[in-house]
Amino acid sequence: LFLLTCFIRLSNAVADPDVFMSAIEMIRHWGYPAELHDVFTADGYILSLFRIPNGRFSETNECAFSDASCHRPAVLFAHGFGGGSTEFYMNPPESSPAFIMADSGFDVYLLNIRGTTYSKRHITLNPWDNKFWQFT
Repeated sequence: LFLLTCFIRLSNAVADPDVFMSAIEMIRHWGYPAELHDVFTADGYILSLFRIPNGRFSETNECAFSDASCHRPAVLFAHGFGGGSTEFYMNPPESSPAFIMADSGFDVYLLNIRGTTYSKRHITLNPWDNKFWQFT
């Protein structure tokens, strides 16, 4: 009876569409411009850096990455051990630090350190190789 009740409850559950979105898709879903940049480290790792150049209600158009005329103060979000940049944009805009800063006029950068979901790349190694994980 217990299993039947669980099955009925789960069969009526609606999947949250955010679950299937990439980081860029999720940021854009909330109405923000988003960019993806690759950062190459000296030891060959390729890190993903997301950028939210301005807020949803900005009067100016999206600032290009190389646009020197765009004078917004920059803020870099770097997650802690075991985390990821999603910590800063996974909630609705009024409760996500990255969105709050973008709406406040900041040029927001979200760093994903090596080994996280968005930064499991290397020039020559792959995550299945033990050498990939031997960094300090």
